[in-house]
Amino acid sequence: ALWMGVPVVTLQGEACHAHNVGVSLLSQVGHEQFIAHNIDEYIRIAITLASDVSQLQEIRRTLRGQMAQSYLCDGSAFTRHLE
Repeated sequence: ALWMGVPVVTLQGEACHAHNVGVSLLSQVGHEQFIAHNIDEYIRIAITLASDVSQLQEIRRTLRGQMAQSYLCDGSAFTRHLE
């Protein structure tokens, strides 16, 4: 979804890594504002995002580039961070 320019809202979890994959991805592309820490915040973020068409257009226009510039799409940098 991020690669296609579609913003994602995620709910941070506590139990295991799988609950936080969205948190990791959004953090690496610079969109921490889409990470919710509870259900009420998740709903607020989703409503706010869906209500702002100009912001959605800007996100769709720039998100792929932001992801491409992140270390997620740079194998060497990703490996250095992993090490």
